[in-house]
Amino acid sequence: MKRKVIQIADKTFVVSLPTEWVKRFNIAKGDELFLNNKDNDLVISQDSTPSAKTIRITISGLEERVVRWYLSALHKAGYDEIEIVYEKNQLSLIYELMKDLFTGFNTSAETNSSITLKSISSENKEDFNTALRRAFRITLLMGKELIDYIMAINSRREVNNQTLNNIAEKELLNNQLTNFCQRLINKYKFGGDKGTFLYAILWNLEKVCDNYKYILNELNSEGKRTQVGSQKITISKEIIEILEETNKYLEEYYELFYSYNLERLNKINLKTKQIKEKLNQIKPENQIDTKLLCRLSTLRVQITDFSASIIALNQK
Repeated sequence: MKRKVIQIADKTFVVSLPTEWVKRFNIAKGDELFLNNKDNDLVISQDSTPSAKTIRITISGLEERVVRWYLSALHKAGYDEIEIVYEKNQLSLIYELMKDLFTGFNTSAETNSSITLKSISSENKEDFNTALRRAFRITLLMGKELIDYIMAINSRREVNNQTLNNIAEKELLNNQLTNFCQRLINKYKFGGDKGTFLYAILWNLEKVCDNYKYILNELNSEGKRTQVGSQKITISKEIIEILEETNKYLEEYYELFYSYNLERLNKINLKTKQIKEKLNQIKPENQIDTKLLCRLSTLRVQITDFSASIIALNQK
């Protein structure tokens, strides 16, 4: 719709509000409206803080994996209060998700068949950039610690459970940080018309970190399978070198995100071709090498997938 600009006195310009919008939000004389500049657009809103979103759902009969997807999706979507009808054996899963994923939530009501999760802390949009950077750095650190763990395996050095837990917890922290950022994008429209590309980068960063977790799981599972402990397996030198190169590849995308340059991306693209060639040339020496080779192939593709969204973010 179009509106003509009316000039009052020398420096005051006025545009009338659409009647339908005024009625829909009960705008009255004397009410305050919020105006935000977003690129070439001027966004008018009734309140700078969106109203609380509530929902009631039933998870009875759903598989654990589906419940995880369901609740994670509602958190990312920006819901502030979620009433959940559950089966008795699902309650521990709900508490686990609230602790590990629903940052700033607590229970506000609970019965034998339902529980309500409610946001009890205010979310600061200014924390977005800090959380995103930390999610990147946590993922990079997890990749480095995996190298250290593999080197310990090959040298037959003992690795205690706390060290392994510290590595695994980085994936959990990545989930918390990326979920928090995705929630801000959906709830507060953070990033404006570039929010879609930020969301894609966050989604991809979570998947990259998931793959590091899968590599850790493969190492631990292989140790249990051999029934002689993970310190008895050996990972080939070629696999270790490719993991190191893949970690460096991710770090280059991290640097590209914060210091964009198209020529730099062009050079980074040569790196993925080199990694791909090396992956194709490797002949696995054992079962664990075969599994890690598959994980590294997927990881290379996932990291490359940052490219288009980073380019889009930097277009005027």
